[in-house]
Amino acid sequence: MAMTMQERFDAYHKEHPYVYINFDVLAKKAIARGLEKFSARTIWHKLRWDYSMNAKEYANAPAQLNNNWTPFYARLWTKNNPEYPDFFTMRETKAEKEFDTLIQTIATKAEKEVDDSFTADDAFHAMTGMNRDVNGNWEPI
Repeated sequence: MAMTMQERFDAYHKEHPYVYINFDVLAKKAIARGLEKFSARTIWHKLRWDYSMNAKEYANAPAQLNNNWTPFYARLWTKNNPEYPDFFTMRETKAEKEFDTLIQTIATKAEKEVDDSFTADDAFHAMTGMNRDVNGNWEPI
């Protein structure tokens, strides 16, 4: 079975942990300069430049930085730096859109079969065995 994009990113991140460290350093430099929003792609291209121009310093750097990983690094950075939730503007991923559509479809069907108090969250819980915690985050029950 083919790996998902998330699984491929996780493997890449595990193999090249310093890429995230350098991404983090550049994001925090932008914050230190007073920027409230910034582009993850700009950081990614700066890393690409640094790795290409300073090959000896970055001897273990990946040969290429795949653009597909930029949103994954932006989300990981945002998760690890909750004090800056809007530093990067992020679009909803295709997987998130498909998941939301699936949940809405299940909820709509279930609402017709149950009652008006049944919600999309109830459908998600029934399907995955997860609940929202007090902060609204999903967690296993």
